[in-house]
Amino acid sequence: MKKSSSVGLRPILVLSYKNHAIDEFLVDLVKTERSILQSSKMIRIGGQCQDSRLVKYSERSAYDSYSEVRAARTQVENMNHLKDSIEATMFGKMSSFM
Repeated sequence: MKKSSSVGLRPILVLSYKNHAIDEFLVDLVKTERSILQSSKMIRIGGQCQDSRLVKYSERSAYDSYSEVRAARTQVENMNHLKDSIEATMFGKMSSFM
């Protein structure tokens, strides 16, 4: 089988209707692509992963492992708190006019 030179150069998003289908695909990918085993460049997003071979690729594992992911998640959480505060302030002031 000939491998394209562009494979692995960009992020690839794989979507599936069923969790078990994506898990089967990812297990096969991990088995055949040794480079994935040696690096942690794959992240499985979503819950209900039943396959123990994919635990280290879970979103939670990536969050725990990468400081950049933790920092980005913290920024998103901070922005959500700020948005909530702004909304509460705005709605509080608006209700005083009614």
